Amino acid sequence: MRLPLQVRLVSGESTGSFLGRLAALLAQELLDMMGVGTKAMDPQFTEVYLNGAALERLAVMVGLAPEVLQRALPNLRPHRLLDPGPGPAWKWRSGKAKAST
Repeated sequence: MRLPLQVRLVSGESTGSFLGRLAALLAQELLDMMGVGTKAMDPQFTEVYLNGAALERLAVMVGLAPEVLQRALPNLRPHRLLDPGPGPAWKWRSGKAKAST
């Protein structure tokens, strides 16, 4: 499902910040639409990491290719994705630690 409203990508922005801006614009539970994960945290102090399935879902929702999102949002690049699981998932982490499940 493509989202009815979009926000512009900001090069180098954290994934958490991008999703936070989307959620604020849409006033709905954006992460619930993307899969299973942990409680949202303040993107100023944390980052959200996605697995490949959640990245694919986000790409559809915002109408951009996964590669476009990966160029603009560094923590969506392949070496930062969570391990694949049974479905779309995300995990919030404090600081800039490498993502892992």
